[in-house]
Amino acid sequence: LLIGRVDKDNFRKGHAEVIAAWHRVTKKIPEARLLLVGGGDGAGLLRKTVAESPAREQIDVLGFVPEEDMPSLWSQAHAFVQPSWKEGFGLVYIEAMRYGLPVIASVHDAGQEVNVDRETGYNVDLTDPEALAARIVELLSNRDQAITMGAAGQARWESQFRYSAFTTRLMDILE
Repeated sequence: LLIGRVDKDNFRKGHAEVIAAWHRVTKKIPEARLLLVGGGDGAGLLRKTVAESPAREQIDVLGFVPEEDMPSLWSQAHAFVQPSWKEGFGLVYIEAMRYGLPVIASVHDAGQEVNVDRETGYNVDLTDPEALAARIVELLSNRDQAITMGAAGQARWESQFRYSAFTTRLMDILE
């Protein structure tokens, strides 16, 4: 599952890289499916990029999905991938952790401040396209590892990112 706005002037959320890696993923795991969720003025370019992919039959472009429909998508996913080039903080990584999913972020932005590499998922170098595919394959083919990382992410969400955890830290600072 990749959730992120698609802008026509760039795919800074990692859409292009994940789509490019998907044929490598499906060579190893033919039944793997990529769900792309998010609106934006680049939806046409995204659909064109998917249509040109050798793995286009295993990629679903869902576009904008209303918030009330998101829980079912989160529950269908085995991993969350958004290896962004320019994520300011990445609330969506925290949301994935809340749902117990392992996360694949990148080393190029603030995603690595939320996602703990090799604990709650992986932070990949997008200049190495093989690494992204390898990490996706690793999570999809090793369910126990994915569950362990997802549980670690959920524990991180609970201890660091829940409203009550934030409130406690803020009150400690203010007092």
